[in-house]
Amino acid sequence: MGYPLVTIVNSTNFTAEGQVQYLACSSDSFVIAPFTTWKANSNRGICLVTEIIGHMTLAGEKEVMLKKYKSSGTAYSQFTIIQTAPEMFEVTRRVMSTLADDYVEDINEPVNQG
Repeated sequence: MGYPLVTIVNSTNFTAEGQVQYLACSSDSFVIAPFTTWKANSNRGICLVTEIIGHMTLAGEKEVMLKKYKSSGTAYSQFTIIQTAPEMFEVTRRVMSTLADDYVEDINEPVNQG
């Protein structure tokens, strides 16, 4: 048994491209069309997510870097790309989902008290 496959929802009007990086494991690359969901196709086993990096391709082929998701290593598997301002985007962990395997308790993940 391992952790659920990483899933990223692109909630923007633009195409996202990047990588999911794991602790001591091979990374997964993604290209996500607007308003669609990408799911890793490789079994992540016990690999913890350390970073999700990438860029958005805007009109006119302009590329804007995503504010990356960074962790010392998390078992979480559900993420979303959101637009925070004009030409500003970030990857964030999804905390609400209808997917049964969305919640994996990670005792090493800090809790945001703000």
